[in-house]
Amino acid sequence: MIKPVKGYTLIEILVAILVFGLGVIGVAALSATSQKASNSAYQAMLATWKAHEMMEMIRANADQARSSSDYNHALGASLPTDHDCTADASNGYSPSNCTPSQMAKDDLRQWLQSLSATQGLLAGSGAVSSAANSYRITVLWDSGAQGQACADYPAATLSCLKLEFDL
Repeated sequence: MIKPVKGYTLIEILVAILVFGLGVIGVAALSATSQKASNSAYQAMLATWKAHEMMEMIRANADQARSSSDYNHALGASLPTDHDCTADASNGYSPSNCTPSQMAKDDLRQWLQSLSATQGLLAGSGAVSSAANSYRITVLWDSGAQGQACADYPAATLSCLKLEFDL
């Protein structure tokens, strides 16, 4: 009479390792996909925040925005001149040392610099255009995924966000 075998056979162990390995690979792939989607959503949130930040700067200097094109900036154009209109303790937290036009150019310069990769947006850039009292703010960035392309910039392979508002 044959004795019953106790324990597992080599084939059973190999099948168990294979099943476990496939599970680990699946979890790793899911984690990588989740990380990529999370980063893409973070980039889109930053772009939205930056567009709203520029909108608030324009609204804070609305009289100048209505009467001039100081806030207009084409994609890829050089930065406006820095007039050092920052509000700090030396000027009583009021940038009274600047004209509204200088303030507009400083707002634009500060915003454009904040779109750089060091501030969070990968390959970030922006443009502002106006017609009458209507403004369009465009933010472009590299989300690492196929984003919404800009009809205004068809050559760009970057993701795009547009914010339009009236003063």
